[in-house]
Amino acid sequence: MDKVTTLYRIYGERGSLLYVGMTDEYERRMRNHSEKWWWREVRRIDTTDFKSRAEAKAAETRAIKSERPLYNRAENTEVATVPTPHIPRRNTRAGQRRLLSLGDAAEYLGVNERTLRRMISAGDLPAYRLGSKTIRVDAQDIDDMLNPIPNAKMWA
Repeated sequence: MDKVTTLYRIYGERGSLLYVGMTDEYERRMRNHSEKWWWREVRRIDTTDFKSRAEAKAAETRAIKSERPLYNRAENTEVATVPTPHIPRRNTRAGQRRLLSLGDAAEYLGVNERTLRRMISAGDLPAYRLGSKTIRVDAQDIDDMLNPIPNAKMWA
């Protein structure tokens, strides 16, 4: 059987387009997406198979540019303002951790997950292991490492 590339559209409430993507490993990609903070909004997924990756990539690019999905960043010049990850502060008691997946934490910071892993390896960001593979970071640790850039008003 020839390998196919799948283009998928993920929809939320009332048919709102949340995300457009493509993959050669559909099941694996959906597992990755299921860890995203916005996954709880998903109501429907439509797929189209392509015989070549190039065809799928062209279709994905057209779809992102013309349909403007809410949570795509790549190739989407009018991405919506993305809310903070799904673990709300208001429900957090003092001393209780708000643990985020690496994907959510990277999205929160606006960096690539590899950048986040480098920060963890360098000791710049504490991380916690759950089981043998799952890694989480505390949202407070992320907030604590952010430093404001000095400006003239800070010194006035």
